[in-house]
Amino acid sequence: MSSIKGVIPASLVPFNSDQSINESGYQDHISHLASHAEINGILSNGHAGESYALSSAERARIVELAIDAAPDTSIYSGVVGATTREVIEDAQNLEKAGVDAVMVDAPYTPINKRPQAAIQFYEKVTESVDVPVVLFQVAASSGRDYPPELLADLAEIEGIVAIKEGVWDVDRTQEDVLALREREIEIDYLMGNDEQLLPCYAFGVDGTVVELAATIPKKIIALYNAVKEGEMHKAQAIHRQLAPFLEAVYQDPKHDSSIRLKVALELTDRLPTAIPREPALPIPEEEREEIRVAMRRSDLL
Repeated sequence: MSSIKGVIPASLVPFNSDQSINESGYQDHISHLASHAEINGILSNGHAGESYALSSAERARIVELAIDAAPDTSIYSGVVGATTREVIEDAQNLEKAGVDAVMVDAPYTPINKRPQAAIQFYEKVTESVDVPVVLFQVAASSGRDYPPELLADLAEIEGIVAIKEGVWDVDRTQEDVLALREREIEIDYLMGNDEQLLPCYAFGVDGTVVELAATIPKKIIALYNAVKEGEMHKAQAIHRQLAPFLEAVYQDPKHDSSIRLKVALELTDRLPTAIPREPALPIPEEEREEIRVAMRRSDLL
């Protein structure tokens, strides 16, 4: 694999009442996503998939389930770990499970303030696996995001083939784009920033990795294609249509967005349950109703 491009949904995981993974429900979810011709791959074990609440063995199992459900689709996976050793072990387990690439974000130790620590971290991770590595630029609010110049330095590490931009700030996204372009770095640039997709796509991207594509894939494909083809009026119309839904999904606390999106899939019979992995709790009933109303306003239900 030399490149990672196009629309890539960040899959969601249904859980049973006993907190176990609903494997058949997850596979149905993956099969549905893979049925869309313009889906270029699927991300498992991203933040949307509550990867931080899964064990390493469960993350490997999620990959196996996804590969089995969509054998002709590239399956990527997020990696979880607090230390370099943990990240490497998780990445190697996922590679053994058959993943096509791994996505690695900043560890919980804030190495973004020590450039050499960040560079060493990614060099060791890329050297430990034979699959490509996607660097995940995390939200600025986390305090773990990489400054633009350091991001560009990391992008030049051999083995890193793509960057997922998830800084969740339009101005910062622009700074990252400019830093990469000034160096003329050949790397696939994949947009996250779910609720800011229209302005961020306009910066110029090679693909998009978002949880919204796991919930409303046809709309995200249409929005992405409209911007890529220069049909901005069409893109603006799609964005306006989705505005009520985005407002409901990304209200505070934003971290519950994946739970709200699971509710949306449950309401459309695309997931058997919206139960999250504890300690997260189901959203209140009034929020469920807000999602239902917003989906109707956005013509999604």
